[in-house]
Amino acid sequence: MALFPAAFIDDLKSHADIVQVVQERVPLRPSGTAWKGLCPFHGEKTPSFQVHRDRGFFHCFGCGVGGDVIKFVELFDKVTFPEAVRQLAGRFGLPIPELADAHNKDDEDGRRERESLLKAHDVAAAWFREQLATPAGAAGEGARPELPAYG
Repeated sequence: MALFPAAFIDDLKSHADIVQVVQERVPLRPSGTAWKGLCPFHGEKTPSFQVHRDRGFFHCFGCGVGGDVIKFVELFDKVTFPEAVRQLAGRFGLPIPELADAHNKDDEDGRRERESLLKAHDVAAAWFREQLATPAGAAGEGARPELPAYG
């Protein structure tokens, strides 16, 4: 299950003005229907970074990075997707939907799955230790397989 409902993410993107968010971090100037500036993700002297308010995305023609307002915050502030969503929601006054019940069930399911995987790893590790203790395992200890020569 997703951390945030898709409808909330869509609502956040429509409320968060991408030009305003980017301009708080990068100087931009209008250029037709887009806004241009120096890309914050690579060094450049000629602006190749564009922000499109009407379409809600940014793109750099120099390094190829691009995305929506959430992706920009993720990349610029070096934060995770959930942190970027929370930061933008707080900035634009949108309450974050509560998913506590779903998280509790997911957390419990995840805990059970993790325990079962750890148990499987313990069983496998014990089996391999037993195999290494046999005469065949002792013969293989320290031996390295021949690797084919390339070139």
